[in-house]
This record gives sequence, C-alpha cells and structure tokens, in this order.
Amino acid sequence: MSKRMIGIVSVTVLIFFALETFHLIDVYRADWWPLLLFIFGIMIHLLFFKRGANEEEAFLLLPGGIFVMMAGTFFLNVRDPLFIIASYLLAFAFGLFEWWVFGKQQELKVPMILFASYSLSLFIESAVSLIYLFFIAVVFLVFYIFRYRLLKNERADVQ
Repeated sequence: MSKRMIGIVSVTVLIFFALETFHLIDVYRADWWPLLLFIFGIMIHLLFFKRGANEEEAFLLLPGGIFVMMAGTFFLNVRDPLFIIASYLLAFAFGLFEWWVFGKQQELKVPMILFASYSLSLFIESAVSLIYLFFIAVVFLVFYIFRYRLLKNERADVQ
C-alpha cells in the first residue's frame, strides 16, 4: 500500500468520525470500534516486519502491542475498573515485551516484568476472566520461546 493510499484512507476515516461526532451521519455502531483499534495495531506490526524488522525501529511495536492488546480487552466488554486497569498495564507490558524481543533493548526487561507482574496481580484480584489470563500467558510463552530460539541461533552464528 502506498503512502498516498494510506493518507487517503486515514483522512476518509477521520472525516467519517468527524461527521459522526457532529451527528451529520448516523451509521456508527459503538461495538465495532475495537476492531479498528485491532486493525491499526496489526498494520503497525505488518509495516514493521515488511520493512525488515530493524532493531532501530522496534520502538514502533510498543504502540502496536498496546493497540492489539487493548482491542482484545474492549472486545470482551468488561465493566470492572480493576480489570480494565490491569489490561492497560498488561498492554503496556506486552508492547515493551515486543520492543525488548525485536529491538534487543536489555534495559526494557525490568520495567516489562514489573508491569506484567503488577498487571497479573490485579487480574488475580479482580478474578473476572481466568481464560483471558490463560490467553495472555500463552502469548508471553510463545514470545519467550521465540526469543530463546533467536538468542540460541545468534550464539551459534557467533561460534
């Protein structure tokens, strides 16, 4: 997709939301906006990987990871404030995790672990959805395994 096309689509979406905000058109449904957030997060990831996954541009995965994780939370439509706060913290931890994995920024490891552990404690305290916790644990496990294999391959290349 060219930059011009992305610009045209972005301006069209912004005009649509502006017209909806001023009630000039009335086609907006409040339950599909998380899909837009999810698509935007996936687009960030696709552009990052399409450009070659440069370590210098890995910081872009922070907002991408936040958008994807928060879209999942909003799709669940949970009203518990404690669960929502925990989701925000976990989304930030997930974005830091992606930045740490693909950017090889070792200084991100401590804040990532702190945010993730605090989020996990809030999830357990709210106990709204243990299935969601299981999903998050599986995602972190997959990325950890990927990171381990990546480091193992780099060590093999060095020797």
